[in-house]
Amino acid sequence: MKRLLFAVVVVGVVFGGVSFAQENDAPQMPEKVRKFLNRMNGTWNRDGELVGTFEHNWDHGDSALVGTGNMIVKELAMPIKFTHLYYWDGLSDNGVINTWSTSTSKGFANGITRGKLLSEAIMVGETTSVRHGGTKVSSNVRIEFVSPDRYTWKETNLIVAGVKEPDTTDVITRVKPTTRADFEEFCRLAEGRWMTETTLTEDWPGFGKKGETLNCYLQFTRSANGNALLGEHSFGKGWINEFKFYDPVAGAVISTRTMSDGSIGYLRERKSRGEWLAECTEISPAGTKSEWEAVLIFGETKKTWIHQMGSPGEDKDKWGEDVWHRLSK
Repeated sequence: MKRLLFAVVVVGVVFGGVSFAQENDAPQMPEKVRKFLNRMNGTWNRDGELVGTFEHNWDHGDSALVGTGNMIVKELAMPIKFTHLYYWDGLSDNGVINTWSTSTSKGFANGITRGKLLSEAIMVGETTSVRHGGTKVSSNVRIEFVSPDRYTWKETNLIVAGVKEPDTTDVITRVKPTTRADFEEFCRLAEGRWMTETTLTEDWPGFGKKGETLNCYLQFTRSANGNALLGEHSFGKGWINEFKFYDPVAGAVISTRTMSDGSIGYLRERKSRGEWLAECTEISPAGTKSEWEAVLIFGETKKTWIHQMGSPGEDKDKWGEDVWHRLSK
């Protein structure tokens, strides 16, 4: 038994030594690359060929910038969901690789950009991709920061299925993080009792049937410690209980919900240009996920509260709208 224990200890030391040696010898991300990727960290609005909101966050090892978002291809009015990675190429002192994939109503697409930094604010590279249906695409890309909160994505020499397309330039603007003061303002505006009527466009289990007009009430109160907003909402026959709080790491207001039919919901809300933008994921009792987005606007007199809602990436002109009226403070 003693021999076996001794052998285990020795093996542990040997492997430990190898591990540390490998870590010490591993090349580190060049400072120029890290500074460029740090510039891209955060939440952004994109306007151009693609329109929508996306965000970049460092992965757990701070080795890659992970991007996710919902967009619309403006020319086709086509919603897309995408995920991409920005990371150092591991070989040069200025190489950055961007790989991405998207999901659309027409299928999947994926691509890769192999870039080189001209400075901490400019990257140029070549992109190759395959779009839905196997269409091959190539282009030259230039990413250039014109300020800490804005950069452009320019594509030239764009070839789609062997045909040259016009150059494009998209403008990407940073969405500033929502602050604790913003949350306090939201609480002051939302506290109280609200009501509206809404007609269901589809069955809502536990709440009502398609075509029914529901009387709906919202009731928001502050928690005893002042750090949360508690919501109790009735929609026809059903109820929703909600818990909102400010998350300084996410730079957003986070909400959790439970519903009469057993569904649960997770929301992230942030302030942008005087409006509140909400992203929600709901999970049914059977485990089915659904997503929706909303724009929340308090009226000038603070006695009305407009909720515009729709699917991620959907044209906002097609969204539904409910106008809530304050009953009491």
